[in-house]
Amino acid sequence: MEKELWSYLKTAQKPIVLYGMGNGADKIIRALEHYEIKFQGVFASDGFVRNKLFHGFTISSYNELREKFGQMIVLLCFGSSIPDVIENIKKIASEQELYAPEVAVI
Repeated sequence: MEKELWSYLKTAQKPIVLYGMGNGADKIIRALEHYEIKFQGVFASDGFVRNKLFHGFTISSYNELREKFGQMIVLLCFGSSIPDVIENIKKIASEQELYAPEVAVI
């Protein structure tokens, strides 16, 4: 099933962006590189947006990337059980295509 996601992403017409940074994002970026899929931005939850770089991208907010791209494919790069975070993920998923790719934990 996951290979089908990567195949879909390789031919997708919408820009692909990452939600989150850290180990999960590093692993998803390695998978994107393996399948020769480009992504065009990285965003974090509003409380985590800082003026810093991650893999050459300035960390943006969701709203900044939504204004820049309009419709996009969001790859969720972290897990959480915090209710506010889950609600934010649901909100984003109601507005955009959102996927949580399965990547190896180690």
